[in-house]
Amino acid sequence: MVERGQSSNENQATLSTAQPDFVTRFRQWTYLIPKEKAGRRIKQTTPDIGTFFNVGWDLTASSDASGRQALIKKLSTDEGLNMIKTLAHAMDEEQDDQVVLSLFRTSVIPFYRTITHPEVMSSLVLEHSLEAVYNFLYGSGGRRGDHVFLFTAKAISLMATQVDDEQHEERASVFKACLAALDRMIELNQGAQLRQELIPAVETMTACMAPDDLLPESRRRLEKIQLRLGLGSLIPLAKKSKPHAAQEATFKFEHDMPGALSRDGPRHDNDHDDITDIQILPTAEEIQCSRPEYLPSNDATNRYLIGLPALLDRHFRLLREDSIGGLRDAVRTEVERLARDRLPAVASKQRN
Repeated sequence: MVERGQSSNENQATLSTAQPDFVTRFRQWTYLIPKEKAGRRIKQTTPDIGTFFNVGWDLTASSDASGRQALIKKLSTDEGLNMIKTLAHAMDEEQDDQVVLSLFRTSVIPFYRTITHPEVMSSLVLEHSLEAVYNFLYGSGGRRGDHVFLFTAKAISLMATQVDDEQHEERASVFKACLAALDRMIELNQGAQLRQELIPAVETMTACMAPDDLLPESRRRLEKIQLRLGLGSLIPLAKKSKPHAAQEATFKFEHDMPGALSRDGPRHDNDHDDITDIQILPTAEEIQCSRPEYLPSNDATNRYLIGLPALLDRHFRLLREDSIGGLRDAVRTEVERLARDRLPAVASKQRN
């Protein structure tokens, strides 16, 4: 979180280079934030989060670099983060559908668009301020992030029921902002990849986002999000308008599964599809086995698990192979050498 005094001084310096019209509108925007006095917030009516985030987005979209810097830095202060907290508390997916859609359109979408503006996302000056915003959005242990994006998924599912070709561009723009915000939050908080609570939100958004409503950038972000959460098999495929007359040659390599899932049965007594049954150190049968060990591939279609179990399975198997694979192979080589050395001696004894 950015220190209040430091941010105030930085904003004053930034505003000194901004356009006069922006300075006036920016100050009016800051007046929408509840003020504090002597360490206490002054009692007043509930903040108008709809106006606050709509005006914030309008300022972000219409101002120059110095104006955007001042706005994002303000959002990263205690006062700005309190407004984000107020918005997050209002995002209750159990509310009436019309209330959910109204809040989503009037407040949530402008907020997402503000913090995912291309020049905001790519600004080196705003790197720390933007990180403070996304870390706050993720919250302690990721609970705020789960809450926010479950609400987002509910709103997107409601939007999907309103089939209207004229709203195609609007849906594409909304999906772009939502996916960009979720992608950046996961990127800055690696623990999000282990949170099962995010998986239903991503699954819902994936199911409700028609391929035609996904821009190329949005498709790439959705793919990255799904792969990070172990949901690669759920990536929607766009329809091809003109199939190729000739198909390129492809090579498909069969990937044998572990344990009882293997087409030839378990490789040895330490080959299991459930990683909790696998001993860390190799067994005698495992050392003597000539069949290749099962290791997860990068191809999502070759996985037998999805979500968090798939992520843990992949990490365990690859880490175990890195840790003891060399030891197992070295022992196997030595055992085979000793066996070869014994053959002449045994044959000689038999002749004598």
